[in-house]
Amino acid sequence: MKANYSEVPKKLIALRRENPALVYGAFRPVFLKTKRHADVFCYFRVLDGRKFYVECNLTAHQTPRPAPLSGAQAKRIGNYAEEAPVLRPYEANVYEVL
Repeated sequence: MKANYSEVPKKLIALRRENPALVYGAFRPVFLKTKRHADVFCYFRVLDGRKFYVECNLTAHQTPRPAPLSGAQAKRIGNYAEEAPVLRPYEANVYEVL
């Protein structure tokens, strides 16, 4: 089930306003060196001890999810309501690394 798309932009704007790390944090790309992750864009944003991980599937097809994050994290926003073991078409998620 997809999230309510009319609400996602509002929630994303609010998340960015509440977390300067998402706007001003150091950008640390995650380079996935396998063909199966060629169309997945992942990166960290880090500022003042706050760290966020963003993952995006840039295709219209399901693709394997990159290796799970180590340690604790909390999903802050995504365009699909429930979690899945794969990244679904055009799925994007933002996690705060705790």
